[in-house]
Amino acid sequence: MSFDPSLVMRVVQNLLGNAARYVGRRGVVEVAVRAVDDACVVTVGNDGPAIPKDQQATLFDQFGQVTDGQTVGNRGLGLYFCRLVAERHRGTITVRDRDGGGVCFDVALPALVTPALTARAPSS
Repeated sequence: MSFDPSLVMRVVQNLLGNAARYVGRRGVVEVAVRAVDDACVVTVGNDGPAIPKDQQATLFDQFGQVTDGQTVGNRGLGLYFCRLVAERHRGTITVRDRDGGGVCFDVALPALVTPALTARAPSS
């Protein structure tokens, strides 16, 4: 399996689009990238409406959507696509409540280690 930056970029774009579409009154969209153990974790969150716990488990399924009566022209394929890309890269995608209200999506992908990144400087 090789890393496909264009697919990972589409995941981030999809999550940012969703965060902007469902943003709350304060208009907060947050993005963070951090290293956790042997993974790179990209977090996209907003201050929008919470996702009910009973719907979080199926959110990443094909045609999975929040059934709140406020669907905004989506078909339930974006988060499914995100899950497929994460899994293709041996990673995960999860959703959680955001501190202060709203939701966060975390995409964790194994960190890439290449000889060029781990090589030591020659001794002088």
